[in-house]
Amino acid sequence: MKTILLVGATGNTGQCTAKLLLQRTKDFKLIIGGRNPDKIRKMRNSLLDQYPDTSIEMMVIDLKDASTFKGELDNIDLLLNVSSAVGDVSELYVELLRSGTDYFDSNLSLPAKHEILRKQEQAIMADDLTFITDCGYHPGIPGAMVRWANENMKDLTEANCYAVMKIDWKSLKFAVETGLEMIEEFKHFQPLYFDETWKKWNYSKFLSFTFSPPFGKENVTPMFLEELGNLPKQIQNLTKTGFFIGGFNPVMDYFLMMVILLGIKVLPRSMYHHLARLFVWGAGLTRPPYGVQLVGVFKSSNETKKMTISHPDAYFMTAAPIVACVEQYLGGSLSKGLNLQALAVQPGPFFKAIEEMGVSLSVDKA
Repeated sequence: MKTILLVGATGNTGQCTAKLLLQRTKDFKLIIGGRNPDKIRKMRNSLLDQYPDTSIEMMVIDLKDASTFKGELDNIDLLLNVSSAVGDVSELYVELLRSGTDYFDSNLSLPAKHEILRKQEQAIMADDLTFITDCGYHPGIPGAMVRWANENMKDLTEANCYAVMKIDWKSLKFAVETGLEMIEEFKHFQPLYFDETWKKWNYSKFLSFTFSPPFGKENVTPMFLEELGNLPKQIQNLTKTGFFIGGFNPVMDYFLMMVILLGIKVLPRSMYHHLARLFVWGAGLTRPPYGVQLVGVFKSSNETKKMTISHPDAYFMTAAPIVACVEQYLGGSLSKGLNLQALAVQPGPFFKAIEEMGVSLSVDKA
């Protein structure tokens, strides 16, 4: 029986992840972890009331404080990190390698994170461990959508993925560090693949995409995802691909986003907290309908297909693909080494699993 330590368990994504794991997976022991013992204890009691036949333990752990996890991971098979704004966790990686613990994370897809993980790649492989990063839905789903299209269409030539993420930001409480990490992510909103290379997009050119109801036409912005980076080399005939995201509001789309992007270019990083506050204020102007929708538009020489994935709750939409990935891990179908969720999973079973969890999924000919 595998033991899974879920860190960040008391957050919105963590609670969804815990419940889905307990609903769908029986042959494992769950340990819920976080910094606040009272919150963890309350959550554990609530989960045991809902799932009385399960094994649930708790652990006080702070990924920024090595003293809370050194020597504590020896009996953990998988550390599943769904906490936000964890920053540099280099000491955690060292402890995971020492204890022989596998690792998944849903942290923001930032170059600094990938650089640190790549430095550990040989050690991860040498120790026969499984490290999966960029879990969730963006990143996490678009690359899997492209791989699904490549498996189900002959001579895939174009694969663009679009996401609308409308959240009631005003109702959420953001740590300053979370806002800062999102600002860091904005630095990488640019590349698209066309003319056989990744190119930066000119932000003076506004793009839009028409999503299925209830969203309709939304402004979208190109955003580079690590999981798409090497797909043009792996898919022989692929000439165009990219990921586009939208869902804020006109003030954010046409004004504040430009100010934030300009600020990232000209301000020192010590000033980014001002940009983070501006982002939180601007995002708070977003109005209903709320929810998440991802649309993949795939073209080959003789057909066009559209895959649409949606759910009204962004946190559930993050948790479902994480749990689908964990299920493949528990089933032994994930390769050892360092990988990204979108490139590690088997696309067919992955999408079937998230649909079974309650995520809406449809495939149509366009």
